[in-house]
Amino acid sequence: MIFIDMDYTISRKRLIRLIDKLIKEKYCDFSMGKCHIENMGNVDDPIIHYYIGKNIFAKYHLWSNTLFLKKDLFYTLEDYFGSDAMSFVLDWFNDEFIQEATTLDYI
Repeated sequence: MIFIDMDYTISRKRLIRLIDKLIKEKYCDFSMGKCHIENMGNVDDPIIHYYIGKNIFAKYHLWSNTLFLKKDLFYTLEDYFGSDAMSFVLDWFNDEFIQEATTLDYI
């Protein structure tokens, strides 16, 4: 039983590293140190935008913990990793930007 948990942890870490690598290759500015992060919502509905210039990579709704990725980014990740692995994209985002996203969609 311990080995199964270890295998899952290794697989999860590897998959998150692959997601990170793909994002860095195709969307190199979508990272904590490179993109601009700004709260564009209001007190009732705070929405954080992650962008460079007019290029918005993602929007994160704080109250619903929903991450909205740019449509082409969403489909690129889904094409590479499959719809079952999209929850690991949330893990990558939460690790990269120190958030608590639980739901993923696209804009």
